[in-house]
Amino acid sequence: MNNNSISKVGLLLTLSVLLSACGGGKKEVAAEPTNDITRPPLVEKVSAPQEEAVAEGETISFDEWRKRREAEKKQDQ
Repeated sequence: MNNNSISKVGLLLTLSVLLSACGGGKKEVAAEPTNDITRPPLVEKVSAPQEEAVAEGETISFDEWRKRREAEKKQDQ
């Protein structure tokens, strides 16, 4: 055997060892469930109670507004 064929055999063995070491069985990672990104996200709509209709130019005081708001909060609970 001459040097050229020894080099080829050595190279072939080296490549075989590298391929068998690095190309072994792949570990499968369990995929975590993900959200479907093809659908738009669901948005929950919270409907706020409508304000009472007030005649144009009519205003209420801050205290009256606060009383109404507290009453609405108590009603919601």
